[in-house]
Amino acid sequence: MNLVKELESVSEELSRRVDEVPLLRRLFGGAIGEEEMVVFLVQTYHYVRWTQPLLVEAATRLSALGAPPMWARLFTEKSREEHKHDAWAVADAGKLGWSDVDVLSTLASPAVDAYVAYNRAIVRGNHPLSYLGTAWALEKLALDRAGRACAGLKASESARLAKATLFLRGHAEEDVGHVAELSRLLGAVSDPRDKAGIVTAARATAELYPAFFDVAYEELDAQRRARAAA
Repeated sequence: MNLVKELESVSEELSRRVDEVPLLRRLFGGAIGEEEMVVFLVQTYHYVRWTQPLLVEAATRLSALGAPPMWARLFTEKSREEHKHDAWAVADAGKLGWSDVDVLSTLASPAVDAYVAYNRAIVRGNHPLSYLGTAWALEKLALDRAGRACAGLKASESARLAKATLFLRGHAEEDVGHVAELSRLLGAVSDPRDKAGIVTAARATAELYPAFFDVAYEELDAQRRARAAA
């Protein structure tokens, strides 16, 4: 199996799925409105906040399984790179009138919950290296789309949207190196079970990610109002 080739095929499928979601199509096309951007940022916060803990747990599990030390080091380094990325999404929501408490008072979408549960099972299982498939899918999507979305926001007639670019800008810049590094390191994966697990994780991400944002703004707003009234 040519692992990188398989993953590139999954990334192409994810791009097609993303373009079928109106909110994401408008975001990456530079025409999203403020309320839809809040939905994007809130659900992004809910899945990104688990990235660092999952990477740390994967590193620990790899060491316990006796995997070559390079893999635990990779996951540990990636956990450092992902530190506070969820805070970027919260900060951008703040530019659109949502406080930290507002964002934290909302619920993750069912697809985000499924994504977290799936990846938690991966890193606690016998093939935690599979989590590289999740990392690839999301970082490759950011490499391909985040810069375009950021440019669209900066050109927006909404001054608030034009300032809500921290998360997208950060990933447009960082994920160039991340994807290049992953492409190189994936060549060192030799176990067919690890290879299959990596591709399966990428495919699961391609299935779930477009559904992360299947939430109405009104639903999120009702959640924060209920929290404020409690």
